[in-house]
Amino acid sequence: MDTPECEWNLGGSPPDCKNGMYQRIHLPEPRGGKIPTEISLLSSLTSLDLSASLTPLELSALDRRFAPLIGTIPEEISFLTLLSELSLANNSLRGAVPTELSALTKLTKLRLENNLLTALPLEFGKFSHLVEMQVSQNNIVGTVPNELCQLAITGSLERLCVDCYRFECICCSCCRDTLLALFDSRSPDYRMIESAYAYLPVRIAAANPQAFDWWTQPAERQSTYSHDARFGRFALASIYFATGGENWTNTGNHRWLSHESACTWENYECNAVHHTAGLTLAYSNLVGTLPSEGLLYLPNMATVHLQANQLYGILPSEFAMMEKMTSLRLQQNQFSGTIPDELFAFASTNEAAQLGELQELYLDHNRLSGTIPNLSSFRSEEPNEASEEALLLFAERPFERLISIKELRLDNNQLSGPIPTFFGKFVNLEILTLHNNSLSGHVPFEVCGLFVIGSLKKLTIDCDLVQCDCQCECISAYSSAGDGASGNFSNT
Repeated sequence: MDTPECEWNLGGSPPDCKNGMYQRIHLPEPRGGKIPTEISLLSSLTSLDLSASLTPLELSALDRRFAPLIGTIPEEISFLTLLSELSLANNSLRGAVPTELSALTKLTKLRLENNLLTALPLEFGKFSHLVEMQVSQNNIVGTVPNELCQLAITGSLERLCVDCYRFECICCSCCRDTLLALFDSRSPDYRMIESAYAYLPVRIAAANPQAFDWWTQPAERQSTYSHDARFGRFALASIYFATGGENWTNTGNHRWLSHESACTWENYECNAVHHTAGLTLAYSNLVGTLPSEGLLYLPNMATVHLQANQLYGILPSEFAMMEKMTSLRLQQNQFSGTIPDELFAFASTNEAAQLGELQELYLDHNRLSGTIPNLSSFRSEEPNEASEEALLLFAERPFERLISIKELRLDNNQLSGPIPTFFGKFVNLEILTLHNNSLSGHVPFEVCGLFVIGSLKKLTIDCDLVQCDCQCECISAYSSAGDGASGNFSNT
């Protein structure tokens, strides 16, 4: 491009340039897509603002205009070492905040609120000039790092905003509660809903405008349901509209969107004793993408069975927030992209581990690609020799982890790379299906150890791609039936 960069039309505020190079960029209305890694070439930037500047008053137009940034925050932003202000708020950015951003030592303002981020680096304590940091309305849980609190107590940090319902923080100056906590079910009126909009992630209403319209109609506004139930209804309505609820089959007189209790809606079951719920809409002609943000308001789900539909798009990582989940069946759909790391958090040694009661995870017969998440927290020393005694010793070590998973089905996808060694930590695992993928290498020593202790009964692989030294069943693409139960033979 021959035009000087300061004359480029970026669609936002006029650029602030010096000596023909950008110093400040502000794009208040992102048009979607990912943040390009090439942004690192704008080395003269001192301020980068890619936050969406939408307010609740613009909700009626959101479905036409709003296109948040997606993907992860590129670590290449760390090359913009002159940055003093970085704002990426009000988007749909996912994953952990890159540790590399700690290289931005001149930062005075960092705004990441209202995204789908999952972790903050401890290294952010190096921001000795930081004055304001906002990370509320994300999926980050746990405790604010001590390093950040030191900045707030003895350093320059004056404003630190987090989600108080997910974070423990002894030094925060700004605490965002959930919308649930701001809603008084004894007097639910429209003014109260409006006053709480500042705490409702704009992207949720934007992604589900029909559900939002239903949720704010008079009969719903004037209901006496608890705040948890109220927002659970919004989440269920989001699923209904996002997947063509008017065309669902096998649901009978489904009663969905009636103003009666959601527990009366067909295929949605409530357990008052255990305060859990279940959603079973298998073989029901659900077509579309799951409203991932809406799933945040269904934390008490114990079972979600949505197999054999026409669901597509990426797997929502928000399923990992359902701590009471025992069975998640999403097989025989058209989900694509990689498996979110968060979905394997049920096996994490971290105290904030989610999906701790999960026994069934069915992701088979989709279009998932990439490598299976291999959590670094499961790296351990392997025994030197693959003897049966060594296997037994390894398998019987005391594991301080959540090990409830019994069935893990990942077959008939497009997964590649090695089989993770941490699968060997699932000492209650009975069925592991991996065939009809593009996996490579060998079945890890730790996984074979599950046969020795007697838990693992079935392990299927592509024997022409993966080497196995234990009782694997070989299933090829040409002999596999619908559930991968045919064409088996032992490979010992």
